[in-house]
Amino acid sequence: MKKFNRNKLQAQVIRRVSREYGAFRKRILKLRKQQIYCQCHRIMFYTVVYEFFLYCEDIRDEIWLFLSDRKDIIAQLMEVYFDNEELQCNTYENIHEILNVYYNEREAYYNEYRQIFRNSCK
Repeated sequence: MKKFNRNKLQAQVIRRVSREYGAFRKRILKLRKQQIYCQCHRIMFYTVVYEFFLYCEDIRDEIWLFLSDRKDIIAQLMEVYFDNEELQCNTYENIHEILNVYYNEREAYYNEYRQIFRNSCK
């Protein structure tokens, strides 16, 4: 694995997640009461993931590196969560699972893409 500055990557990811959470919160607060109520699960997900990145101390280095160039991290994790019925989002352990599924799915996709690209160049 390439050498990197973990603190810099953490700060970068947390900054992106914080901006995404702030923008989401502003959008939600502009809605009517009934619309906000209908978004309660989404609000809970965004809040738990946001707090996870702020306070969780045992995120693996490869996850920080992987997320460092991603945009809309919370939205992408929510997509993984909605696509996988067995996943939950109530605890940090649940968020670790969602992150691992997201990481493994993307790694599998990129590995498949690399293989196709290598084969096409032969």
